[in-house]
Amino acid sequence: MGSRVYTKLAKWYSMQMRNSTGTNWLPSLFFALLFLLTSCGSGPSAGRETQVTLTLDVSVPPDTPASAEVVVRGTHGIEPDLVEETVVLTAASSQTHQGSLELPQEAEFAFQIHLANPARVEVSETLEPVAPHLFSATEDGSLNLEVMAWGIEPASGQGVARFRIATPGSTPNGAEVWISGNQPALGDWNGAGLQARPTSTGLFVAQVELPLQTRVEYKVTRGDWSTVEKGPQGEEIQNRTFTVSDPVSIRNDEVEHWADQVVDNRPSTRTGLFELHEDVASAFLELPRDVLVYLPPDYNATTDRY
Repeated sequence: MGSRVYTKLAKWYSMQMRNSTGTNWLPSLFFALLFLLTSCGSGPSAGRETQVTLTLDVSVPPDTPASAEVVVRGTHGIEPDLVEETVVLTAASSQTHQGSLELPQEAEFAFQIHLANPARVEVSETLEPVAPHLFSATEDGSLNLEVMAWGIEPASGQGVARFRIATPGSTPNGAEVWISGNQPALGDWNGAGLQARPTSTGLFVAQVELPLQTRVEYKVTRGDWSTVEKGPQGEEIQNRTFTVSDPVSIRNDEVEHWADQVVDNRPSTRTGLFELHEDVASAFLELPRDVLVYLPPDYNATTDRY
């Protein structure tokens, strides 16, 4: 028994010795000992909080850096006395990390999975936030979890823009989708600045970290300006714009048409007789040109030369 049990027993013994004669104190001492054994416990576990073990097996995306630390961060308890827990998982393979931690029995543990360097947090395949995982520590348990994608966790003074792009059904299979805009991270209007990756949902997604209050202008392409997005009728559209005002913002964009797939069905506004000559060579121009020649109305009815 622990020292607390001996102290209480000694107090009871002293009191009974003062108030009793002969052996009349023995029954009182017996019941005191019984009370202490049932209320304070006995043996080496007395006074210690029971612990429960949580074992984690986490699958990470293929683009997870080989040197990155996969970390579990969470809390348990009741505010304002929340207890923080952090566990660095061990790499079991290139895409599997494992670890365990001890929790007080009956604790409700809420946690998320992070990368320590670079700073990332788990998100959905389409870069949306995911709810914390929950574990009720009633008994030892294990969880098998899968991280679908990593979201950038912005540094102080920075914000993250997450792009979710829907493309038209005419988009070629295997096509690349790019975001080109007015920031170096977006290629400075080079036509192919930030590449978006395809997802199983059909959306293309990308993300970039920029200073807060940055004004961003951009368009979506398939890699160059000949494939830039167009409007519902195949017309030119204004640059897409936004200001980085929040730590994380999500941009939901829809491409109506691609420039190289637009068919111009508008009636011609030309009047008169025209003749097209293709690939005309010139002594003054480096490349051949198509030449459209306007002819007089009676050109085919006369032998006159012009």
